[in-house]
Amino acid sequence: SWASGVWNLVFVGTPGAPASHCGVNKFSEEHPYTTVETAPVIAEKPFITIDKAGKYSLNVPSIMRDRKGVDFKTGKKVDFEHVYVAKAENDTAQTINAHLKKGLHVVLAAGIYYLSEPLELNIENQVLLGIGYATLVAANGTAVIKVGNVDGVRVAGILLEAGPEPTEVLMDWGDAKNTYAGNASNPGVMTDIVARVGGPSKPAKAQADVMLRINSGHVVLDNSWLWRADHVEGGGLTKHGENPCQVAAIINGDDVVTYGLKAEHCLTDLVQWNGDRGHAFFFQSEFPYDVTQDN
Repeated sequence: SWASGVWNLVFVGTPGAPASHCGVNKFSEEHPYTTVETAPVIAEKPFITIDKAGKYSLNVPSIMRDRKGVDFKTGKKVDFEHVYVAKAENDTAQTINAHLKKGLHVVLAAGIYYLSEPLELNIENQVLLGIGYATLVAANGTAVIKVGNVDGVRVAGILLEAGPEPTEVLMDWGDAKNTYAGNASNPGVMTDIVARVGGPSKPAKAQADVMLRINSGHVVLDNSWLWRADHVEGGGLTKHGENPCQVAAIINGDDVVTYGLKAEHCLTDLVQWNGDRGHAFFFQSEFPYDVTQDN
């Protein structure tokens, strides 16, 4: 049973979900429900298991279509001899990229990684998994993650953070100059992606034009929050276009599906969706508070 909520509630592929209805019930004060019977294309987040012998495995759940309910299956099981575990205190963008180029999957241990260049995933079905929301800071004005024109890549559990240098985009999926149609049978998947421009006191003067850009087709984005900070560490409010970000997400690829896309406080458009045949299930947005008639 559901006891309503603060605003409207959205259910996608949820067993036992209430029927859809619009408006607030003036007698029960029940808020609107939007219920979609199944998720058209989805995959659970990659996860790590340890067996009784102490052996670690990276599990990559399968792509599922028209799914209802949770998928608890293991999916593809990858031995940790094919996984590199990065640590913020030891690794740089260069050392992590060296392992990615070898075809290894990468697990980012919890920490803050100041990256001088993007982490590049150019191999089919490669996984980049953050533990404890590993934070990737754009320290040198470049993206922190770039995915090539390849199928089946998984990126999950990452916090993308703008740095002090002018930055075009924090995460770029697919080549913007050589667009890729993607693969319907093996889509790329992002899960639990957070981005922020501003908020913490360091790095100072955070800035990025765009937080997330999806150029390829057949990409799934499951749970994201793209935030231009409206308040900063210590409680102060953002004013006068500080920590600028123009657009939270630009979707150029066709057949992109998003679940739980949240975009807040950017200075022009919150989202620019240019691709065809896309689907967005639950979209939340907030306009910037520091925009005036003068700016």
